[in-house]
Amino acid sequence: MLTVGMENGRVLCEYYWPTDISPVSSGEISIHLLAQNFADEWTTREFKLQHKGLNMERRLSHLHYTAWPNHGIPESTTSMIAFIELVRAHMQSVNECGPILVHGSAGVGRTGTFVALDRLLQQLKHEKLVDIFNTVYSLRMNRHCMIETLGQYIFLHSCILEKISEDPLIGLSEISHPVSLKSFVQHHAKNCSQSNAGFLKEYEQMLLEVAKEEINSAIPPSVNQQINLSSSKIPYDRSKVKFLPLDRDPFSDLAHVWFIPGCNSAKDYIAIEGPDKLALEEFWGLIWERGVHTIITLLPRQMNSPAPDKSCWPSEGEPVCTEMLTIQQGPEKIISGWPCVQLRLKYEKKAKERVLQQFRFPLGEGEELPDPEVLVGFLTVVRQLVPYRKRTSPLVLHCSSGGVGQMGILIALDTLLQQMKGEKNVDVYGVVLRLVRSCCLMTPSLDKYIYLYECIRDVITQKQV
Repeated sequence: MLTVGMENGRVLCEYYWPTDISPVSSGEISIHLLAQNFADEWTTREFKLQHKGLNMERRLSHLHYTAWPNHGIPESTTSMIAFIELVRAHMQSVNECGPILVHGSAGVGRTGTFVALDRLLQQLKHEKLVDIFNTVYSLRMNRHCMIETLGQYIFLHSCILEKISEDPLIGLSEISHPVSLKSFVQHHAKNCSQSNAGFLKEYEQMLLEVAKEEINSAIPPSVNQQINLSSSKIPYDRSKVKFLPLDRDPFSDLAHVWFIPGCNSAKDYIAIEGPDKLALEEFWGLIWERGVHTIITLLPRQMNSPAPDKSCWPSEGEPVCTEMLTIQQGPEKIISGWPCVQLRLKYEKKAKERVLQQFRFPLGEGEELPDPEVLVGFLTVVRQLVPYRKRTSPLVLHCSSGGVGQMGILIALDTLLQQMKGEKNVDVYGVVLRLVRSCCLMTPSLDKYIYLYECIRDVITQKQV
């Protein structure tokens, strides 16, 4: 559903579902509301349908996008893409049994734009190309006025442009080495033989693949890259985060920020080196714009390492204020031994408010890696507390200068743990390759590459997942 019930005093759609535990009947069918979850730009509902005559019942998911004005376009391409990915995830969870019913008010403008965008994203994923003109032409041949305004037609292009610019996997050869959970321990032992010869072969192949892609891409360095050459901090253009500030000024960059792919999309993680007080506005604007639900702060253990800038974070009774946002610290809880702080963000201009959670994890000294059991336990706690309705939003990790490499290890291991649960196999090679494609500063050493294997081996043998 892509419309609200009433807009500007005009009824656009009747509410055809129950709003509380009392069922609604239509003929021989009764509709029961089982669950309802509200997000900022959509609401998800679960219904149970009962047919009295046939004595049958079914479950139905109702995904309701609430931020799309009639004859207009959504404010954010990011939220629309995330909503379509949510719809696709629901389809996969029920093995795509039956079609999707899509409706707005008249069923042409917003409906046509949604159907076209979903089709184009699938075409981009499977064919590595898009044909917007013929997609819209085909829809209009089947239903009058599908995509009814020029703005909606342009919006399709904007969404596809964002997906291409943010997805480091599009247009690149996909190489992966998935290993089933049943054979992983044996695969690990085989790679360990002859002084880790198997690991060395995989690792060198991964580095060679990255080198070939960088040579073939021939992307000229951006202004930021030229500035940072002296410090060897060269973020890849294709994964650098671009976001729209809250006051809708032109796009702006927050230095040393990268999208990192995970199991579900090419932007499951946002990795940040910083922030400092000079980047305060952009940092919190990014957190709001991307609908972030969880922040992981990586704390250095070395005495001479810079700690996170305290001026960027609220403390009890002392909020942090930007031009548009007020950030307040809520209560702190200890969950399975890990401190979790609640942060409350208020967007005064639109009278909106969100709550997110912040975890802290201590980094090892120098290149020292954390104990596998400790790190796996921490990531498990974080994932257990991610709200279900927010699982399409990115997880943010940030560190001080010098911690990007270890931050990459946390991201890679979290992705592998999600693979274990969802796919019943793990692909250490593929996950690390995508990580390095996105941020060259996260290129692990051979020892760190083997460490990821050892973490997964320990999880399997100890049955932690």
